[in-house]
Amino acid sequence: VLLDYPSDDFGENEDFAIVLIYYGLDDLGTIITPQSDDANCSASSVKPYGEGGNWFAYYAFDDNLNTSWSSNNYVTAAWLQYDFGENNEKKITTISILPRDYAGLNQIGKFEVQASNNGFDWTTLMQEREIPSNNLNHWFSYVFENDNYYRYYRLNVLSTNGQTITIKEVHFNTSGSITSKHLTTQIFKKISGHWVRQS
Repeated sequence: VLLDYPSDDFGENEDFAIVLIYYGLDDLGTIITPQSDDANCSASSVKPYGEGGNWFAYYAFDDNLNTSWSSNNYVTAAWLQYDFGENNEKKITTISILPRDYAGLNQIGKFEVQASNNGFDWTTLMQEREIPSNNLNHWFSYVFENDNYYRYYRLNVLSTNGQTITIKEVHFNTSGSITSKHLTTQIFKKISGHWVRQS
């Protein structure tokens, strides 16, 4: 799981930095059974069949890394939703996202997490976060506070790094804590005021 850091963490006057921590999430309770249709899944935008295959909403919840959900062409803000069902509300506190990359960019940028019990009135559980555009083939996991049980959970994508939003997998989890059990280093270079990971 790759967590990115603000540029200030590396120092304003340095051209290079060698700091990066890969975190592990302990005690995750993924509670979504792999889906085989859209019965519990929906999205505000779906790319039509024929544009490279199928891009159903449930492909983001099917536990298959060879499939993906995608918004329609040039739709750069859309939501992806999971319905746990009536009388089956869950208290979700962690979301894990595996973006699909295209042309060297993750196809999701800024997003937030929302929940509802009626599908109309939404509570924002996690405010806007942003997935780095060029850290490819990584799961990104986020822990947030939630004291309530909800039927519907929504990944509300506010922007993307490409022309569409494309996501391989989303996991909603009931528990998770961030620990530094996986530690490594990477070299970053400051380019135009931003820290860029060097391969």
